[in-house]
Amino acid sequence: MALVLVADDNERIREVITRVLQRAGHTVIAESDGESAWERVREREPDLVLIDGVMPGTSGFEVCERIHADPATANIPVIVVSGWLPTDSQASCATAMLAKPFMPNELTEQVEQVLNARLHSG
Repeated sequence: MALVLVADDNERIREVITRVLQRAGHTVIAESDGESAWERVREREPDLVLIDGVMPGTSGFEVCERIHADPATANIPVIVVSGWLPTDSQASCATAMLAKPFMPNELTEQVEQVLNARLHSG
């Protein structure tokens, strides 16, 4: 399946997302902060990034902007997970948004939708 980078500062949420995605057949790289997530994106070039929009330090929105500003990673889709509504400029960097709290089936459906769109666009 796909290599998915998951970044969330909440360990429990990170573990749940990882478990759900692994059950769906994906390989998951998990990080607890934005800076580590950005490093891993550059090293591994995952098929998809699923990142918490709001984290201490480098936010998921900032990582999203970095991903799309770098020609080497610009085509990697990003699903931003957030418990609040972002501004239009923040949301514009995301391929998709997923609101917290979410059900496991909502997560897998969103991931599959984004991955299928990427597969059929390239």
